[in-house]
Amino acid sequence: MKKMSVLFCQYLTILVALVWFMPVDAAESIARDILRPEQTVISNANVAINNQLFKPGLYWNPQRPGWGINITQVSQDNGINQLVAVIYTYRADGTPVWYLASAPINGSSWNASLQEYFWNGSSAISTDIGTIELDFNAFDKASMSYRIHSENGSEEIQFFDFAQGQTQVDFTALWFPPSQPGRGLTVSTIGNTNVVVLYFYDVDGNPLWLLGVLDQFIVLGSELKIPVDSFTGYCLACATVNTRATRAGEVSLMFNTRSSAQLVTENIFGWQTDVTIVPLSDVPGTNRNGEDPVVSEGGDCVNIPLITNGSHLVVKVTSPSLAPGTSETIKDMIFTDVSETRLTIEEIVTTETTILGITQMSRREITDTIFRTISENKIFLNSVNTTFKTETDTFISETRFTPGSFRGPILKYCEGQAWTQPSVTQTITFNGETNTSSLPVKEGVVVSVNESITVPAGRFSTVLLTRKSANTIHKEWFDIASGLQIKTEEFDLGKTVPKVLTEAILVQ
Repeated sequence: MKKMSVLFCQYLTILVALVWFMPVDAAESIARDILRPEQTVISNANVAINNQLFKPGLYWNPQRPGWGINITQVSQDNGINQLVAVIYTYRADGTPVWYLASAPINGSSWNASLQEYFWNGSSAISTDIGTIELDFNAFDKASMSYRIHSENGSEEIQFFDFAQGQTQVDFTALWFPPSQPGRGLTVSTIGNTNVVVLYFYDVDGNPLWLLGVLDQFIVLGSELKIPVDSFTGYCLACATVNTRATRAGEVSLMFNTRSSAQLVTENIFGWQTDVTIVPLSDVPGTNRNGEDPVVSEGGDCVNIPLITNGSHLVVKVTSPSLAPGTSETIKDMIFTDVSETRLTIEEIVTTETTILGITQMSRREITDTIFRTISENKIFLNSVNTTFKTETDTFISETRFTPGSFRGPILKYCEGQAWTQPSVTQTITFNGETNTSSLPVKEGVVVSVNESITVPAGRFSTVLLTRKSANTIHKEWFDIASGLQIKTEEFDLGKTVPKVLTEAILVQ
């Protein structure tokens, strides 16, 4: 078993190297920053972006539509990840109400006190009205249980895929005005569609929420007019009824950067303001300063599509620097569930090893589900769930990256583009044990586009990338037509013969 554990961890290390498509309580501090006027916004310099432990945005129960919960994460350099949840629901009389919860998250389970807020004319006053617990059974699904006042209940919730298409610029986050804490809005972006939910108060100081949909691409510096509606519906513990929408007015939003916007409301339920808002929570696809990672501009460019669902790739892995025939591995891979947020790879791996003239064969079945973020032609690797089967054993693991592992450009490649892959923390949970290590800094560059190469599977027009760390150089060739990685070479620095060579022998 110990030998298999070592083998499994070695496999995960290879996966990370090759997968490319691939003393105030902190919770109280966050709630205070959102809601108390004497506090200012958490400095973005202290926020580490893209180490998402779950998919951020709006969640719902499709069997009980009409209410939702916005789930976002605040990641900090001290390693404490905070989950902030805003529930948009209704009172027993059907009028809208919102609740807020915030607490550290470490793993797949989270619980917190549930707060209801009222406006006393100058500040937000909180009332503890219950508890909430989330158990994530997938990156984008959770079991939610709650106690609100004297009512207890549970809901099976999932990420709300309210639109389709590639997300070019993602503004998903919890935003609030530091100069007017106690209110704000949540933004969820999918494709070119943005759902905006304002949380604030009516003229009597009671919590109220409004929802608006902007079905267009957000251009920085452009003013956006968003109609917003108020709703009536059913409480979480109540029977499901149809919700009703009433037009409440219009808000104006102008995003100046990925970390700053201007919000204008025109006397909506007594709220009239022209104020700067900033994200409290992580914005997918940004760095520690709330800014986009830099990929330098290049020369000639080509576009490469995402891998197609059902793509079939078989590769041969050898070690040219070792004696011929020492080791040869065949990986037979099927790609499924392909989107800009996830990818599943089903592999059958057979290895032939010859030692002292004795040949041994091994066979493994591996399924990797990769969770990733694609934003503005950049890709981040968030986590990998792996099932690893041998003839006698089955192993399951989860690998997370803190912050999310920035991997460079995707979809569009320009010759000469260069970038830095920062060091990230890799946390592997395997058989109940957790191991943490640091992945090295790497420098990446697009060496060439439209480079023609021949491998056993045939001749392909490719893009060549290199990634250099302190000790190794990786060369990677991607087929322009399919997006598949058809050849890789790994060298120790100063060596001319690759220690690992991977070549496609079948591409379908």
